[in-house]
Amino acid sequence: MAKRTSLCILLTLCLFSCVRMPQRGGERGRVTTSEVVVPEEFNKNDSLRVAYHYTEGMKVVTLEDDISKALPHFERVLGIDSLHAATHYQIGGILSETNPDEALLHHILAYSADSMNTEYARGLGNALLQLRFERQPRDIFERLIELEPRNAENYYIVARLSMWLDEYDKAHEIIELSERRIGRNMGIMELKRALYMNENRYGEALRECQISVKMNPYDIEALLDMGHICTHLKNFKDGEEALLQVLKIDPNHRGAHILLAGLYHASVQDEKMLDIIKRLFLLDSADVWDKYRIYNQCIDSRGNDFLRKNIFAINAIWEAFYLKYGFPFNYPPASILYIKHKLHMGEQERALELLYMLCDQESAYSEVYLLAAQIEFHNNNIDNALKVLNKGIKNVGYDSLVSTKALLLLQIGKPLKTAERLIKKGIRKTSYKSTKSALYTTLADIQIEPKKAFPYYAKAVEYDPENCSALNNWAYLSANNGGDLEEALQMSTKVCEIEPSEPNYIDTKAWILFLMGRISEAKTLMRQAISLDTSNESTFLLHYGDILTAEGEYFMAEHYYKRALTAGEDEEVVALRLERVNLLRQK
Repeated sequence: MAKRTSLCILLTLCLFSCVRMPQRGGERGRVTTSEVVVPEEFNKNDSLRVAYHYTEGMKVVTLEDDISKALPHFERVLGIDSLHAATHYQIGGILSETNPDEALLHHILAYSADSMNTEYARGLGNALLQLRFERQPRDIFERLIELEPRNAENYYIVARLSMWLDEYDKAHEIIELSERRIGRNMGIMELKRALYMNENRYGEALRECQISVKMNPYDIEALLDMGHICTHLKNFKDGEEALLQVLKIDPNHRGAHILLAGLYHASVQDEKMLDIIKRLFLLDSADVWDKYRIYNQCIDSRGNDFLRKNIFAINAIWEAFYLKYGFPFNYPPASILYIKHKLHMGEQERALELLYMLCDQESAYSEVYLLAAQIEFHNNNIDNALKVLNKGIKNVGYDSLVSTKALLLLQIGKPLKTAERLIKKGIRKTSYKSTKSALYTTLADIQIEPKKAFPYYAKAVEYDPENCSALNNWAYLSANNGGDLEEALQMSTKVCEIEPSEPNYIDTKAWILFLMGRISEAKTLMRQAISLDTSNESTFLLHYGDILTAEGEYFMAEHYYKRALTAGEDEEVVALRLERVNLLRQK
């Protein structure tokens, strides 16, 4: 008993110190909402008045739709007996949605008065959960496991909270205790699967799914988990069967459509993937963000060949989406994606028309203006490109739009100082460190003399130590212009740790290693950069040719130099390298 009392006192002191009970009038217990008329016979003593008001309050709670009407009666009870536990419990329940802080205090008072009452304990536990406490409600529900050993919900809550606290052994212990005492139930089984999945024990999680489905072939949650797990294990056939079974039970199930799209994407079943995405786009139970996210995940990673091959199927998806929602869509990135689709379809004028429509929306962001400016510049409408960038700078602020405008000014022959002034103005105007860092990077990139760029790169890294673009460009420029190669390698290594799959950054590190004479390491990294590159970057091919030349692999070096030429590398640059290879062959 002493242990329980100390817990109650601790909870009361801790929570009363951070939350103050609002007053409902000049003094505690005064009724302000309405006066309650008490029959004369109940005014004889306090006990009768408490009983009357509590009973009247419970009538409202039981019979009325608006349970807040019970508050005047319950407040009269507390005006007579401020420690009336049942009343505190009822007020806690009434206030749980509208004022959870005050509700918690009432539940604490109820539990403090009678810690053996399971309803009071449950009320306090739920109130703590509502306010996103974790350890305190777990202690309460562990106490309830002792008081109600046959109540499955208590085990579920304790195990779930233990999982949230990353105490997986504790969660397993509670689940096993539940299974021993009351057998398997759907909630505990679902939690057990989630626990195994969090621990990357997918084989055991799959066995749990199979047991659940055998017990109940219509257990949708188990079938969904099976689909997810089988996709992870590359057991696509069983995963597909499980998810299709969900759609037989519920043809409009949002989660099944999303998981199926992911499964078909992972198993490279493009035709089925596009079909399920189209069905998802027409589904009312999935919101626009869901549809945008899964479409982007499945399609964006496939590359241009996939888009060209399936352009008509993709067009059908987007047209169905357009007919359903109209334009602009209520999730701006989805609107941008639709516009990019129009560009893929060759409908440039329509794309530009939609972009200008978005430019007038309050939700417009940088990419809208950048894309419009890019199209206008491509069409040689320079004035329009500058106008849309100016509008973006005015509406959105001094971010990437400033850099784009500065580069555009340089491209049309404006002096370097004009671009510098614009970027420096943007640096002064913005208060965001990340934006300052990006603008300093652009300021460095546009410098003609490398030594003038280095201080700007330093400022960019000062404002954002993980600015990969600044670190990468600084390292590359320094290495190629007599800088400290060890220092350049350190910067490049840091970038590759932050972005390990970016081919441009891998190329820089490989090139620095090559300049340091570490040819074998450079060759391995350069091969990785080329394999990750989807844009056929000529510089990567040229660098790999140089590394192969240093290794004495002249035939393959010549092959990659010619590939670089095909990819757009300067003819004179390639010709000089091919000539050098021929000279080395003759020695």
